[in-house]
Amino acid sequence: MNEKERGVMSRRRKIVIAIIIAVVVTPPILYWLFPREIIGLLALEKFWFKRAPDWEKRRLAHRTIRRYHEDHDCFLLLIDYGNKQSVPILIEALASDEAKPAIAASADGSILCTWGHCIDALRSLTGEDFSVDHEAWKRWWESEGIALPDEHFYPRKVESVQPGNQH
Repeated sequence: MNEKERGVMSRRRKIVIAIIIAVVVTPPILYWLFPREIIGLLALEKFWFKRAPDWEKRRLAHRTIRRYHEDHDCFLLLIDYGNKQSVPILIEALASDEAKPAIAASADGSILCTWGHCIDALRSLTGEDFSVDHEAWKRWWESEGIALPDEHFYPRKVESVQPGNQH
């Protein structure tokens, strides 16, 4: 193999390595930089998110909820992939300023979809139901929930607080 052929092979290897890096590394970096802005993008979801391990999906949801307090898709995600660490994050979101108007408007029995999913995630993970009462959730967490073993917190099938709401 002459020097010119080795140069071509070297360039091809570099291109292959660049493609591999772009495919494997870029989506998680984008999620890390802009979690809410791109979490719902179908192309990226098909590209990386569906292959991501459960712990990575959960980590992304936790980060996004901590940052924005309300994220419809992240609440839905935690219904299926949440764990013990998800519970205080969900309770904090339910107590946030963003949730207060929606919860106040729920006096007639209806609740905004996003916050309904937050409550569904709490109910699914804990097996408890304190509805929109974030103070009751917090009391339960501090008195009982925090002491429960990790195995207690697993996704359970629960009826949605919003009957007929299908996603």
